Amino acid sequence: MSLSSVSQFDILQHIPLGICTVNREYTVLSWNKPLQNWTNTAFDDIVGRNLLEYYPHLDAPRYKSRFELAFEGGAPYVFSPQLHPYFFPSLLPNGQQRIQRTTVVSHTVAADNRVLIMCVQDVTSMMSQLQTIQELQRTTVQEVEARKQALQELEEANSHLVEYGKEKDRIMQILSHDLRSPISGIRIAAELIGRSSADTAFVDEFSTMIVRVSDSLIELINNFLDMARTSDGKVILHPEECDIREIALRAVEVLGVLATSKNISISTSFPEDIPMIVLDHSKMLQVFTNLLSNAVKFTLSGGAISLRIEIDATENVLVHVADTGIGIPEEYLPMLFEPFGRHQRKGTAGERGTGLGMSLVKSLVELHGGSISVRSEAGKGTTFTLCLPLTGIDDGHQEEL
Repeated sequence: MSLSSVSQFDILQHIPLGICTVNREYTVLSWNKPLQNWTNTAFDDIVGRNLLEYYPHLDAPRYKSRFELAFEGGAPYVFSPQLHPYFFPSLLPNGQQRIQRTTVVSHTVAADNRVLIMCVQDVTSMMSQLQTIQELQRTTVQEVEARKQALQELEEANSHLVEYGKEKDRIMQILSHDLRSPISGIRIAAELIGRSSADTAFVDEFSTMIVRVSDSLIELINNFLDMARTSDGKVILHPEECDIREIALRAVEVLGVLATSKNISISTSFPEDIPMIVLDHSKMLQVFTNLLSNAVKFTLSGGAISLRIEIDATENVLVHVADTGIGIPEEYLPMLFEPFGRHQRKGTAGERGTGLGMSLVKSLVELHGGSISVRSEAGKGTTFTLCLPLTGIDDGHQEEL
């Protein structure tokens, strides 16, 4: 096709799209006014020149292969602005690159003579609007998700409030029972002492009762306070080198009277080579006494409790507190260490607890870098096992926790 025949493309000058036509040799046959304005390339400067030499990036396989397919009469090929932002580089007045959507199709102008028509559409504004819409969609989705999350958190908070309300009622019931009973005992003992004669044995008996009941009250209050501190992360440990056997024997001594009153025996088994361990003496004594108290509470008269200490192969101290008591139903085991859990039961002699003992034990053991586990079967007794590092508490536990 000669250049003199390009007049047939004059109508393309009036189409509001960039139009370029080339022959099989990629010689430019037409270059309309929109392309002249967009690219600042005049008709006379480019017509008659090889397009691929003028715009060498179009010689790349991803363009050239599609041009060749179009020349063979293939279907029009659309170059997406997302993958091909521009076909012919051109700047907007603000200096940004003009985004283009280009369609390439072949046209037969004579027998076996095809030209390639490149139709370039300026989609800058459309793409900007599309991006704005997509951003609004993303923002909307994020806001919807945020509101869903907030609603879910609100529902969970409301659920927790309901549970807290129930727990508050249960705590008040426990307090009303567990505080009223010992206080009543103290009051009755005091009245009896006041009415008695100077019978020394009588006074000693009820004085001992007052001390014992007062101690149980102090223990109850301390359990509440310690549980509150561990929940808030404000328990302060006071590490010192301790003989864990001495702590165990002290706990046995404390619970011995209670065990004897229920005709329950307590045996101990300690290796002789356990080294001193850095622990908080009073907190670990609290752990041992709570475990033994729990064992006494749920063991029937004539039963037995054993406290055994050993060192395992991984240099951990294992403490086993086993009883022959009534055991724990399997369904209660997962919630055993929860404060005020639904598993709370009366002891074999009708004893009631605060529901804090095992939860407090777990918290104190973990503060020492250890762990606690339990094995039990209803009617066949229970074994609690503490695992404590032989190295004791690290320096980080000496600060407020």
